Amino acid sequence: MERFSEAYLRALAAAEGLSVVREEDDVDGVDFMVAARGLLGPAAGRVLRRSPRLAIQLKCSQRHQPVDGVLEHDLPVKNYDELRSRRYAIPRILVVVCVPPDWAQRLTWSVDALTLRRVAFWASLVGLPATTNRRTCRVELRSPLYPGELTRILHVVAQERRP
Repeated sequence: MERFSEAYLRALAAAEGLSVVREEDDVDGVDFMVAARGLLGPAAGRVLRRSPRLAIQLKCSQRHQPVDGVLEHDLPVKNYDELRSRRYAIPRILVVVCVPPDWAQRLTWSVDALTLRRVAFWASLVGLPATTNRRTCRVELRSPLYPGELTRILHVVAQERRP
């Protein structure tokens, strides 16, 4: 499932003209780095930083599916603590790709389209409280990761704000 979620992220980024780099070692909870080149465009008179970057912890789930636009996901406490910290220079988010349990439904092909199913959600966990759990922590993701959303998030980062 890990490779499927990577393909999903790379497809979204490619559609937006963004770069995706796989981190070699998952030292501090980052699987991928997404980056824009140069300036992203005007921001209503605000000065934007060039070439913004976003760190991503990427998960894939066939067990958890969104209900009423909210995805609940059980995240290892180690990842939760890394994602909630304010002490990183590059902003980071959690992305969870939800897939159908049946592999045959995850990808379909025709001469007209290649379709990846089902949906991805993202969340910034920065500033969330510590947990007393030892193994996992349930987090809520409310924002679908649709085409254009990575660029919108990078635009926020370019304005030196947290997503």
